[in-house]
Amino acid sequence: MLTQNAQHAESVAEEDFVLSNIADRISQFFHQLIEDDVLMNTVELKKSCYDLGRQHAAYSKKQFKISFWEEFTLTMMDVLEQNYPQTTKEEQKAWLHFQRFINENMLDGYLDALSYNNK
Repeated sequence: MLTQNAQHAESVAEEDFVLSNIADRISQFFHQLIEDDVLMNTVELKKSCYDLGRQHAAYSKKQFKISFWEEFTLTMMDVLEQNYPQTTKEEQKAWLHFQRFINENMLDGYLDALSYNNK
């Protein structure tokens, strides 16, 4: 589970609000990938993830730790396992591969944006 960060949330209620908004944005991102039929186009999928990663560079004055990206993937997998216990091991592996693909391309965009902003 993501830990509270006093830099961004000053109360439990505010943290819940922020996390709820983040969850909505994550859901919207995946919905948009499906709606725009991007999933079958690797080039477009990479670009969508890269662009989202670039946006993340503006979310914080401090650089995200690289470990946060993997923690997000693991948290998503935990939610999948907890909420959809009928998911097969093969499906879980496919989701993990997909999540890592998304993370890798988001991280590329994030790091590129940081290096551009630091010039």
